[in-house]
Amino acid sequence: MRGGTSPAPVAGALPDSAPWARTGPTCWPRLTPPAFRSPAFAGPLADGLSLLTDLVYLDLSGNALTGPVPASWSTLTGLTTLDLSGNSGLSGPLPGDWATQLSSLASLDLSGSGVSGPVPDAWSSLSGLTSLDLSGTSVVGPLPVQWPTSLSALDVSDASLSGPLTGVAWSSLAGLTRLDLSNNDLTGACLCVG
Repeated sequence: MRGGTSPAPVAGALPDSAPWARTGPTCWPRLTPPAFRSPAFAGPLADGLSLLTDLVYLDLSGNALTGPVPASWSTLTGLTTLDLSGNSGLSGPLPGDWATQLSSLASLDLSGSGVSGPVPDAWSSLSGLTSLDLSGTSVVGPLPVQWPTSLSALDVSDASLSGPLTGVAWSSLAGLTRLDLSNNDLTGACLCVG
């Protein structure tokens, strides 16, 4: 910029204990969603983000984040959108604890990340969840019998799922408009009711 200063690039690890994490959203009252999105973040996901309890939107997609997805983020009770897609260094199981408190979560995208393990049965309690993308992950096992009835889009393609489709309560997903189960080892017919 001529005659001015350019903003400093955001890069490096997400701080776990920083002044903004201790004081919460009042420190950055007008934080806009793209502020956390940058192709330059690396390292583990910060537990300290769990202190931002009024956070509504968090997009950390396409970074070099590593380690497990923090169960402590269940305190982000106002969160409606969480996008951690494209972080292949993420690992570990999906936090079952999220089901008890993230009732506002509407969109969850973990596609292309390294998360693994089964999809927690408890996630059927995520009553506001409308879109779930676990494509290209290492989630394993059979599909849960119950899913949030609010789901309209479910993508678990290119994962490591196996088992029968017949045990899933598809009839409870009356609002489901997009379903991708491709490239898994699932058997039987999808008894989808439309």
